[in-house]
Amino acid sequence: MTTEPPKPINGSVGSRIRVILGDSGDDWLLVTNHDDGNTKWQTKTGSIGIPDAVARQIRNCTSKDRLVKEVDFNTDGCWYVKGVKEDGTGGHSWWGGTSASEQLKKMAGESHHVKVSFGSDIYRTETYCFIQGRNGYALSSNINSGLEDRMKQIHEQRKTIHFVRLFDNGYYFISDDNGSEWVLPDGPLSEELAIIGKKEDVAKAKDGSWIVIRANHYVSSTGVDKALTQQLDQFYRDQKNRNNQRTQAINAYRIRKREEREARERAEREAREMAEQAERDAAEREAREAAAAIEAAERAEERAKKEDLEKANTRAAVLESK
Repeated sequence: MTTEPPKPINGSVGSRIRVILGDSGDDWLLVTNHDDGNTKWQTKTGSIGIPDAVARQIRNCTSKDRLVKEVDFNTDGCWYVKGVKEDGTGGHSWWGGTSASEQLKKMAGESHHVKVSFGSDIYRTETYCFIQGRNGYALSSNINSGLEDRMKQIHEQRKTIHFVRLFDNGYYFISDDNGSEWVLPDGPLSEELAIIGKKEDVAKAKDGSWIVIRANHYVSSTGVDKALTQQLDQFYRDQKNRNNQRTQAINAYRIRKREEREARERAEREAREMAEQAERDAAEREAREAAAAIEAAERAEERAKKEDLEKANTRAAVLESK
């Protein structure tokens, strides 16, 4: 009976996290995607400070068994939510408060996945960045020119833009195939981002509170709600345990399969050796029997010759006596 190998859990723990901060570290939304190798599920939690429209659409996704595949909002009323069924069907997007509604409607209606980020410039005017597919994009006219140049370069190089996060005052962070780049105030957040290693997500509140999500841990500033950090701690701990358990199951499966293969090969080898030995024994037996038959024939021939000679001698003696 053939057993299917345990399915691996792909992606880092941090890649399963989406976190957004609002006006302060007490205003937050957290989406975590769980996977134990057999079952996948999503949790969506947030503070009372997230926009009502976002909270409503997330509740709508939950009630209709949709996963939140994309979500973002800024502190000036712009927001976007995309939900889709686990099997990839039933996808739908909602948004509001943005001057780019027509652009979003056009891009969201096409086949490529759209990643959305909202921010604001120094005048508190909306900024937006929409990434379509691997490297298609649409930007607000007041976007930071450095970000626009970077995205243009990635597009021309036919590389991938992983994600963009827009913040207040024109600040931003971008992750792409060439690495990452950001424009942020000097201080702990910029220092944390400068540390080598992939950043899976970056969140910054208007009051300066921040969180950096990495593959196997996160770093946060003071001022971030303890309820949020506790949930992050719990998710990292739980998903790491699930990853470890699945790795052990996969290794055990591979060891078992190797042992089964080796046992099968050993049995086949022993059967083959026994068959070969039986063939050799049969050949030796046939050779002995053939040799014995030849020897017996030769002895019989010698006896016949001897008998013929004796008869000839007897006849000659009889003739002589006459």
